[in-house]
Amino acid sequence: MSIRIDHVGDVAVVVTEGIFTGGPETDELESTLRGLIEEPGRRKILLNLSGTRLMLSLAIGVLMAAHVDATSRGIRFYVCGISPGLRKVLETIKAQPKVLNHFDDCSEALETLQRA
Repeated sequence: MSIRIDHVGDVAVVVTEGIFTGGPETDELESTLRGLIEEPGRRKILLNLSGTRLMLSLAIGVLMAAHVDATSRGIRFYVCGISPGLRKVLETIKAQPKVLNHFDDCSEALETLQRA
């Protein structure tokens, strides 16, 4: 499991890899996202999940809470690279990828955020 933040212009790109089961790795994801959301002047966050093989319910809850919090603060919060398995889980719990401002292509998501 790893989480890193890349800054591309004014976009904070959070890149995750591995499995998020609701343990310390999920706490780290929550802390990382919360830190960016609370950062003064932060307006754009892209969460790249292309290296994430599995997210269990607690981790999905962190993802949804971060999306709601960021959006309520006027931050553009996009997600890219959702695997087919994770997409199926999100659809099952009615957290459709459209709700998450999802892009299949992470390059397209980054370009869209940079233009915004």
